[in-house]
Amino acid sequence: MKSAMRVGGQANWVYRFFKRLHPTYKQVEQKLIDSKRLNAENLGVIQTWFDRLEIQVRINKITPSNTWNFDEAGFRVGQGKRELVVTQYPHTSTKIASASSRKSLTIIESISAAVNVIHPFVVIAGKNHLEEWYQHLTEEDYIAAFSEKDFSNADLIYEKPHHFDISTQQYAKNGYRLLFMDNCTAHLSYNFIQYCKEQKIIVYCFLPHATHILRPLDDIPFQAYKHYHGVAVNNQARAGSYDFDKYDFLFICQPFASNPLQQELYAPLSVI
Repeated sequence: MKSAMRVGGQANWVYRFFKRLHPTYKQVEQKLIDSKRLNAENLGVIQTWFDRLEIQVRINKITPSNTWNFDEAGFRVGQGKRELVVTQYPHTSTKIASASSRKSLTIIESISAAVNVIHPFVVIAGKNHLEEWYQHLTEEDYIAAFSEKDFSNADLIYEKPHHFDISTQQYAKNGYRLLFMDNCTAHLSYNFIQYCKEQKIIVYCFLPHATHILRPLDDIPFQAYKHYHGVAVNNQARAGSYDFDKYDFLFICQPFASNPLQQELYAPLSVI
């Protein structure tokens, strides 16, 4: 029996092989994705979803300023970030201490297809509101709620659409509003749907496991939140303080939530 033939004479034969490939062949990097999400990328189902969306927009005369999406993201308060620094001490400046607080909170953001943004809805871990949490806040429409588990729960389901309704009435006038959201069971309760119906808010859910390709918000503003949050934690650590908690988060959260840079981040998100 002949021995197996060796492929290539040198270690870098594979690179020469790629160069000889026909131009129609391309080298791509495959990314890991949940099997349910991969199966959800069905063009026929997605096309039907958009066809029904078009009917809703046409019948109810929904404008871009009345087309909204809200989404939420959790934060580990006090978690810094990696960053590049210029220093004369490269061997001793490679590490920076992170804040001691590891509590979490949730921020809910909303944006329209006309790039209008309402104030964020913040869910803080706690059993009661404490006045000292908000001593640095100046925006009257900055909404905060508390939850024992630091994330949106059934007790807050009414608060979210109420905040959305009050904050977007200036754009809606007497027209209908279209609200994109996931099909979470808690969001589809009778009270939630009934309230939206009474306020002329049409709830249009994303397809299951397909939010990564359908959701306009797509986590972009949360990337800015987490970036500036990490920078603030690092700056405070350099100043010698390692106790960064929710009081500090609410203080630094307000400036960059209203930063004009956010408008640049939101700009590519129009869906109409």
